Amino acid sequence: MDPRALRRSFIAGLLIGLNVVWPILSTLLVLMVVLGLAIGLIEGWTVQESVYFSFVTGLTIGYGDLVPQDAAHANARHGDWRLRHPGDRIGGCRGREGTDGGTRGITSAAG
Repeated sequence: MDPRALRRSFIAGLLIGLNVVWPILSTLLVLMVVLGLAIGLIEGWTVQESVYFSFVTGLTIGYGDLVPQDAAHANARHGDWRLRHPGDRIGGCRGREGTDGGTRGITSAAG
């Protein structure tokens, strides 16, 4: 195939792919910026710090140089077990083990 025709075919395919992907990517970018600005407003950060935080966090890079200090975020930041296991607050059902540490119904050989 002629290199010029191959290049045209590649560019045509690329543009078709971008028409599909661009709305999704642009929505994610706008969502990241808006949510970053919301966190920045709560935390009292500048616009640059807010956008930087949203992309570093959203892309799971997580340098840790900007960390939310608001009390509402403290439990999530420190890994509060109630946030990781919401079933514990609703009927005591955890799914992995019972409330007795997983020993319910197990008897020892000595007893």
